[in-house]
Amino acid sequence: MGRSMMQNSYDLRCTPLRKSREMKFFQTIAAGFIGSSFVPKLINAGHRGVGRSRSDAGAEALTRTGAEVFNGDVNDLNRLRPATERADGVIHTASNHNFADLRNMDHRVA
Repeated sequence: MGRSMMQNSYDLRCTPLRKSREMKFFQTIAAGFIGSSFVPKLINAGHRGVGRSRSDAGAEALTRTGAEVFNGDVNDLNRLRPATERADGVIHTASNHNFADLRNMDHRVA
């Protein structure tokens, strides 16, 4: 019989990098289906966040949670790098949803 799920789980708690408990995070897609569940929880826990949104409606939703909005393409690494370097942690929830063309998919994001 195989190992149980509990034996293979990882401890996802993190130790703050600074003496204060506040952490600044950057999230690649913060207003999407998966990403939108992270931001309110982190903001409510006392952290500061910057999130990327693909739409104006998503940007408005992020602003309502108290997060800052990053406007930029997740594939534009020259623009993305400075934004991520200012964060204590990065939550990468962006992906390429074009599974019909896997051969030409940009694997930097996927």
